[in-house]
Amino acid sequence: MEALSAIIYMKNLYYLLFALFVFQLVPQLTAQENLTIRGTVVASDSKEPLVGAVVLDTLSKQYAITDGYGFFAIGLPFREACLFFQYVGYDGELRCETFDNGAVLNVMLTQANYLPQVEVSASIIDKSDGIGTVSLPIKTIQLLPQLGGEADLLKTIALMPGVALGVEGSTGLFIRGGSPDQNLILLDEAPVYNISHFGSFLSVFNTDAIKHFRVIKGGWPAQYGGRLSGLVDIHTREGNMSYWQGKMTVSPLLGRFMVEGPLVSQKTSFLLSGRSSWLGGLFNLLASDEISQKYLMYDLNAKLTHRFNEKNRIYVSYYSSLDDSQVKESIIGGGFGARPRLSSDSRTGVKWGNQTASIRYASFFKRRWSCQSILYYTKYRFSSYRRERNIFADGEETYASNTNTSSNRDIGAKALLSFNSNKVGMKAGIEWVHQLYQPQSAFVANNDSTALLSDAEALQMNYFWEWEFRPFDKWTAEIGVRYTRHNSMDTIYPFLEPRIQIGMTLSPKIQARLSANYGQQYIHLLAGGNTGLLNEIWLGSTARVPPQRGGQAALGIVWTAANSKYAIELEGFYKRMENLVEFKSVAAGVLEGLADWESLVETGGEGRVQGLEVLFRKQIGTLTGWLGYTLSKSERRFDALNRGNWFPFRFDRRHDVSLVLLYALGHKWNLSATWIYQTGSHITLPVAKIPNTYINEGGIVITGGTHINEKRNNITLPPYHRLDIGATYTWKSKKRGAPSSLAFSIYNAYNRINPYFIRTDSEPVFDSNGRYLGNSQPKVVVVGLFPFIPSVSFSRDFGVTHITK
Repeated sequence: MEALSAIIYMKNLYYLLFALFVFQLVPQLTAQENLTIRGTVVASDSKEPLVGAVVLDTLSKQYAITDGYGFFAIGLPFREACLFFQYVGYDGELRCETFDNGAVLNVMLTQANYLPQVEVSASIIDKSDGIGTVSLPIKTIQLLPQLGGEADLLKTIALMPGVALGVEGSTGLFIRGGSPDQNLILLDEAPVYNISHFGSFLSVFNTDAIKHFRVIKGGWPAQYGGRLSGLVDIHTREGNMSYWQGKMTVSPLLGRFMVEGPLVSQKTSFLLSGRSSWLGGLFNLLASDEISQKYLMYDLNAKLTHRFNEKNRIYVSYYSSLDDSQVKESIIGGGFGARPRLSSDSRTGVKWGNQTASIRYASFFKRRWSCQSILYYTKYRFSSYRRERNIFADGEETYASNTNTSSNRDIGAKALLSFNSNKVGMKAGIEWVHQLYQPQSAFVANNDSTALLSDAEALQMNYFWEWEFRPFDKWTAEIGVRYTRHNSMDTIYPFLEPRIQIGMTLSPKIQARLSANYGQQYIHLLAGGNTGLLNEIWLGSTARVPPQRGGQAALGIVWTAANSKYAIELEGFYKRMENLVEFKSVAAGVLEGLADWESLVETGGEGRVQGLEVLFRKQIGTLTGWLGYTLSKSERRFDALNRGNWFPFRFDRRHDVSLVLLYALGHKWNLSATWIYQTGSHITLPVAKIPNTYINEGGIVITGGTHINEKRNNITLPPYHRLDIGATYTWKSKKRGAPSSLAFSIYNAYNRINPYFIRTDSEPVFDSNGRYLGNSQPKVVVVGLFPFIPSVSFSRDFGVTHITK
């Protein structure tokens, strides 16, 4: 304990000395700047802040980029300056004049009369995201063809290099060889644990409510942590500050709406958006006396924004989603083995959903200081049940049921202080998180019942600091550190997470970036079901199951043409992980053992991933799009698995190609197409089976045997490839000028049956006297999911379309 206290003391002393050094250095570096100009960049029609807008002084070449609140601060060496304001899909604005120190500029940009996906960016915008970061305009996502005609954020993200989906139609993201549970997904700063609707076929994020997002594949900022693979940071729209407007969309899967507008003058705005499926009504029409099914699905986004003045704002966000499916089956007559049965009644149900809420308060001080205070709450819950009742001809009645529920809840608070100048940027903050896990299960068979409960909680403190140093125009350096102290019920895990990024401008057209980071993950995912995505139970680290650890190094380079029409990005990376957890197969009858869930896992695993990502983009013109390619290798090793040898990760795909094209055909038609090719993922199939004798119990023949598995993930599935095509027709009403659109899409245009999963089938064989002779030769059955699927969706905007001054 004394040694540990000494280490913590030395770390705190190091932080203090380093902070003093930084605060002494800041005035020296900023002294070169004669004046500072700050302000905001917003859309002229809705007054919503524009995130990532570029503010460039064309004389001194100094630049600034608006933050998540549309705020910027730029230091200039001279009073005379020409400031050029630019944002994707908006007309730029140039202001040349003599500025006073501390001047405030509130700039409103007008949306361009061309479509946002046609003109994407200028070369200076590349400085805002950086290599290893994915970001796309929401309009581009809504124009791409999708399953069932419903725009899907996560499926579009998977079209970029280094990001892939698990199986056909799923929404689980695999970022650079990591698992879906190794991704931190934030919605308005609140973590979201389950990201799937309809099992796993649609993501829970409504694109109508999203303003912008970014996916960081490596080199995380110090203010984020707790995961090993990727960061998906999503922010919803603030709502229109000028006038009320809305949107309605109808697709084969669901209907959605969005309404937004000002509440008090032009200082408060409100946004409400939701989606719901009508598959439940369709199931009711198809129901019969023997079988019926119910289904309810919805998600809801609400946001309230208030601007006290130009320096203080508050944002209140709420999100809720639910999937609730129930199947009832009634059978009259028949038999159960050799026993005559009068009736049988069974009911199966599954329900899952998320709830998040966050309050964010942003303050912008004089010159270059700002502060953010965030309070958030998130909850994920899952429940499933199965009940079966049999009445036999001899009067005996049997009843069995099992129920599994789980939930995890986070309550957190974060404070972030930021300083930014042309030469130095700094962020420092603290975060407090309380986590509660509540998995439980119950099993009832006639008069015997079992109920097990396994509650656990954890308290986590995070301290983070990040320094961005820009001494020259040619290169930048970002150094960050994050100290975490995770206190679970039976142990404490302190950990120091370093991060570093170095950016270099090799020429006006070429930029390079080097990043390295090391982190720790305190949460584990226990998944059940065929696809491993339906039954998700999150559990925290304990003394028997320590946190996962991992580090990544990446080197990237980007070339941009002089006119920004084309860009090419290359990035190589290497990732190493420790203390990985491999969960054993979890059947429904095993989940009541969750009181001792540690016995269901293998711990101490290692992982290694290496890869190369290539992205070619065409950014300007009537034809735009990108071609992405990923070459990677992901392996894992456990002492107790595969004889301790390395084996391929379940979703290791050596080659991954994505081609995305968008073509603006006049002012009304937009055509789109996506093509995907991936080498097959891996599964484990037995190479032999040792049969055993059958058991005849009550006329029911139970057969079994022992499968012999030679290697783990020894089978590579066939390659996955698919072509989707789409077309969107947009027109405006003559009376009100409100736009409407029809979107046509074809999913899997050439009807490729891609493998969803593979199973081996064999049947018992009996002779003429009813003696069991063994099982037939196993056959491998490839089960596909989605064939050729056409769809049509309709959207209509409504409300006031003029700007309120």
